[in-house]
Amino acid sequence: KDAQRAATRHDISVAEIKENQRFRRLRRDLEAVQEEVSQVSAQLDNHHDTKSMQTMLEKSRDTRQLIVAKRAEQIGKRSSAKEAVARREKELKNDQYRGIDNKHRAKMIDVSTHAAVVKDLETYYKSLDRSLMKFHSKKMEDINSTIRELWQRTYQGHDIDSIEIQSEHEGETATGKRIHKYRVVMRKGDTYLDMRGRCSAGQKVLASLIIRLALAETFCLNC
Repeated sequence: KDAQRAATRHDISVAEIKENQRFRRLRRDLEAVQEEVSQVSAQLDNHHDTKSMQTMLEKSRDTRQLIVAKRAEQIGKRSSAKEAVARREKELKNDQYRGIDNKHRAKMIDVSTHAAVVKDLETYYKSLDRSLMKFHSKKMEDINSTIRELWQRTYQGHDIDSIEIQSEHEGETATGKRIHKYRVVMRKGDTYLDMRGRCSAGQKVLASLIIRLALAETFCLNC
């Protein structure tokens, strides 16, 4: 029995050793398969990255071609500009443009002087125009004052209180001269009417004489 038990234990030990060896082989095989799976997965990932890199590379190539084309275009424009500058510099060396800087400077001085003279003349013209208008208004007041005084002293009727000359500005001529329209009006109270066509022959003669006297007194008194 002891020998049988020893044989049995020996068989069990051999079987356990074989199973252990088989287990270890299976584990090594499993680890190898796992390693192969990892390698395949890595290769698949690398294959995906390669596609992305290929796409990026194509985009980079397109961008490079665009940049190269733009650079060539700019180089062409720069060459054209240099040629144009060279032609202009050659033209400036001709006798026609010799001393052009001095001529330009002289002309600019003439233009500036002319502009200053024109500005001064405009200032003088405006001052003279204001003075003339003031003088005109003052003389018209003096003339009408004399006309009213003479009319009231000589006219014996009651239908006309006084007469006067009224002036109206009607624009300017092509040369800038003012155009004035003059008319003789008669006053009754606060009403003014043109004398033309509304007065008798005697009133017309009297008005003409009084106006002449008023003009003579205003413009010729101190002559």
